[in-house]
Amino acid sequence: MVIVVAYDWRSRSWRWWLEPGGGQSDFVLHLPGGAPFAIEKGTHQRGGEPPGRGAMYVVTFREGGEERRWEGHVVELNLDHSERVYGRALSADEILGSWRGRALPVDSESNERGPGEGDGEEVQRELAAAFDAVNLYDLYRSMRALRAKLQRLNDHPERQRALLVGRPDSVMALARLASGDGAVPVVRYLVLRELCGVMRAWDALLDEALVGRVEELASDARARTRGRLSEELGAERGAADAMLGWFEDRLSEIDGVKR
Repeated sequence: MVIVVAYDWRSRSWRWWLEPGGGQSDFVLHLPGGAPFAIEKGTHQRGGEPPGRGAMYVVTFREGGEERRWEGHVVELNLDHSERVYGRALSADEILGSWRGRALPVDSESNERGPGEGDGEEVQRELAAAFDAVNLYDLYRSMRALRAKLQRLNDHPERQRALLVGRPDSVMALARLASGDGAVPVVRYLVLRELCGVMRAWDALLDEALVGRVEELASDARARTRGRLSEELGAERGAADAMLGWFEDRLSEIDGVKR
């Protein structure tokens, strides 16, 4: 028997390929966290929730009148679409600093474990919760440096793409940190608005769904910002849309100057 079991992050689905050996039959696939089900020869697919880190699958089958069992590791496909932390989780400050040329520390108080060790998702949640402390002056300096860096890499699209979606200090990594529902939604909105501009500018290198995901996160952050503004205005909450629109118009004017 030859079998490969994978989870595709882009389509959020399970995929498997089975080639039975001689005299083998009655194959049943046990995916992590799900009920077992019968499978047949060939390539197949079904939707489902993503597996945990380092997940295993099990296949039971009959051969020579006996029931047998096979275990294997789940393969993950299209990792660009995954929101899982692979390797060392970085803080927003570390990501922004790296774009300005600051070397990433080997360790930090927020993540004392080395790459690939420990619960990266837990560390990522802690870093996302602390996101509201982002310094906006550093943000705009870093965005300018990032755009300049991407321009210098025009002859190396694979390196550009890694900086956008593939590295621990990528644009997508910062967008995921900014996506939480923090106490200061306007900070998250400003960050995601800038990241949207970068993703659109280099969208020819990217899967359209990735660009759309950052735009979706920015839209959600904008809605939370509008909601907070409306609460603070109280009796004048009807002016929230006009105030937010005025603010965005001023930012757009600055964007035009920067270009």
